[in-house]
This record gives sequence, structure tokens and C-alpha cells, in this order.
Amino acid sequence: MKVNGRKLWLEENVTHANKFLSQLMNAEEKRTLTPAEEKLKHISASYCYLYSLLLDSDLLENSEDSEIFPPETIH
Repeated sequence: MKVNGRKLWLEENVTHANKFLSQLMNAEEKRTLTPAEEKLKHISASYCYLYSLLLDSDLLENSEDSEIFPPETIH
């Protein structure tokens, strides 16, 4: 089955962002985050938010980036 490579790439990264955000939120319950950790928490949350907006607006389906992200075969 062929799947949009760009969509797979974005989904993989939103998974990483969610995991990272969760780890930072757990750390925040135990201690004060450093300024760098706080910035990374906001970046991760922003990525997750923007990804959800991208899905809601169907921009993944209506854009062509095939030369950058060729379709990938899922086994």
C-alpha cells in the first residue's frame, strides 16, 4: 500500500513531539523546568497544535510535495 510520504513524516514527528511534551509535563510536576526546557515544551505544544490545524483544514490532502516526499510503501 502506498502512503503519502509527507503525511508519514509529519505523523512520526507529532508522535515524538507528544512524547517529549508528556515527559516535560511530568518533569514539571516534580520540579521547575529550566528556561530551555520551558521553550522546548512550548515548541512541542505548538507543533502538536499546528499539526491538528493542518489536519482540520485538509491541507495535507490538497497540496503537492511529491518531489520532496515521494509515496512510501507500507508492508
